[in-house]
Parts: sequence; structure tokens; C-alpha cells
Amino acid sequence: MWIQPQANNLAAYMSQDEIDAFRQSVGYQNGGADPVVDILNDTATMVRGYCRVKLDSTNPFTIPQSLLSSAMVVARYRMLTRMPLPVEDSRKEDYARAMEHLALVSEGKVLVEPPDGEEDDTARVVPLWGLSFRPNLLR
Repeated sequence: MWIQPQANNLAAYMSQDEIDAFRQSVGYQNGGADPVVDILNDTATMVRGYCRVKLDSTNPFTIPQSLLSSAMVVARYRMLTRMPLPVEDSRKEDYARAMEHLALVSEGKVLVEPPDGEEDDTARVVPLWGLSFRPNLLR
């Protein structure tokens, strides 16, 4: 299943105080465009870019549910680096691991579920010595 990341997903990766501090640091006022939503949409677009080699979907802000954790870690890092505070080393390491995970997806070393309503074969491209092939075509 593909989902659109939401602020409540992000709340599992950072405190509400941190989310509110981010909103305040970028000058968010109630009634305006929520910068958290912008970060989530930008992150979803980036994650889709890692999947695009193998997959496509018509909703520009949905991502494979299996990549939600990596996406939320990336979104958290993007928010924290925009605030005038140092980012903890553990969170930098989490970000590096999330980006490594996404790189494995783009290389076809980690398979993700196909977009809703699309054929499963598009998600089953497997790399072999630098070449990609569809396993169901091998005999």
C-alpha cells in the first residue's frame, strides 16, 4: 500500500515540542501554509525519486508504506537542520542510515510494494551484476 505521510506519522519520530519549535522558527502562523506539510510533501517527492526507477504512481505525495520510517527520519532531519540548534549525532546517524536504505531501493536491492492499483511486476526488478531483469522472465 502507498500512503501520504502525515504530521501524525512524524510525531512518532520527534516530539511535538520540536515540531512546534520548527513551525515557530520558520515564522508559521495559524491560517498560513503549514511548513511541516511542505517538508513532508518534499520528502515524499524525494522518496518517490528513489522508487521511480522501479515504480510510478499518479499521486505525487504517496510513498510505499514500507519506506515511511525512512521518510520520517529524513523529514525530521530536514526540519532539525533548519532550526538554529545543533542536531544530535544519533539523529545524524539515523539520517545517514535512512539515506543508505533509500539508495538500496533505487539500486533494486530492496524491493518495495507497487503503487495501489498497479501491476506487481513493476516492483520485482532485481539487480544481477549491474543488470536488471524481471525474475518472472527467467526460465
